[in-house]
Amino acid sequence: MDFDQLHTFLEIVRLKSFSKAAQTCFRTQPAISAQVRQLEQELRAELFERFGSRISLTTAGKIFAEYAEQLLELRRRAQDAIAELERDPRGELVIAANEATCIYVLPEVFSQFRQRFPAVQLQVVRSYGAHVVEAVMENAADFGLTQLPVQEKRLQVVGVHRDEIRISMELDSTEMMKRFAIAGLGVAFVAASNCREEIAAGKLRSLPLAPEPMTRRLGLIYRKDKALSKAALGFIQVVLDNVNSESQLVVG
Repeated sequence: MDFDQLHTFLEIVRLKSFSKAAQTCFRTQPAISAQVRQLEQELRAELFERFGSRISLTTAGKIFAEYAEQLLELRRRAQDAIAELERDPRGELVIAANEATCIYVLPEVFSQFRQRFPAVQLQVVRSYGAHVVEAVMENAADFGLTQLPVQEKRLQVVGVHRDEIRISMELDSTEMMKRFAIAGLGVAFVAASNCREEIAAGKLRSLPLAPEPMTRRLGLIYRKDKALSKAALGFIQVVLDNVNSESQLVVG
């Protein structure tokens, strides 16, 4: 059975007439009679008793009418819920990224996204390097923020950030590296964006290591074959609204 058959059946019940139901359903009377026969064959029970031009529900018909109304009501509620998602997106987006990227590069992105989509929960999963790509490919994360280039051809890659780096490496705790350097225990090799506050406060001093700046590029990655919800599209737009002037679309 399908929803169209249920609608036809309930129209017959409401109007107590096959001919009137045919008019409201924009079908011929033989067509809706065939729909009722299909329902009766599937249910293995007669749904109507016919007395000349008059009809009435059988006991099975009365029982089925209650369930048919519930099924159509559930469909209406499901349609309303989906439509509401488009008007006011909700749910959850999972982003895989290393901790330093989320703390020092994209805090404004998360803040603006929450303002635009307050009912959508952002969950950040700590991942590093190739694990970010794996999380996105395995659908454990909707988006990933990782260092470029990314070679996986099934991913869409959007360049979102570029800054100066001392050396290309990732450790568990950027904060620990900075604290050790502040305490005079050594030199820390970290991205410039990760220590702007400490440099501005005079706690740390940056030293260039080469005549030309060494840079790193960060990209937002997501699966090309994944259907994107309004919330997901909104997240991409917020990221693009906040990236620097060098940002551009890169097909991975």
